[in-house]
Amino acid sequence: MFQELMPLLGQRILLFTLSRVSDGQISVNIIPKPIKSDKQDDGAALTTPLSVTGTPGELDEQLPRQLVEFVETHLGLSSTLKVQKSKWRLLPKQQEKQLGNQRVRNRRSGPAGVRL
Repeated sequence: MFQELMPLLGQRILLFTLSRVSDGQISVNIIPKPIKSDKQDDGAALTTPLSVTGTPGELDEQLPRQLVEFVETHLGLSSTLKVQKSKWRLLPKQQEKQLGNQRVRNRRSGPAGVRL
């Protein structure tokens, strides 16, 4: 079970809660938290918990597979978010460059777009 969580532990702290919900069932919650609490984390999807309920036997059998899916999904979202953030950071620079190119073209043209 913990081997499945190792890739995610490099990016997040994981909080576990276990509770007995009935005579034969246990609820397991795994809650990812940012490693640095002072770091702004605008990826709300990256803090979505995994919550499962089942008998001890069902959890022993199925929880590792659920953890693999949870970690893969989390890492995929994290990667996508990083790519998008880097694109957003570049966007103002690209817009500034486009405006600069447009100004140069406008200087080369006379009134009403007549080339000089």
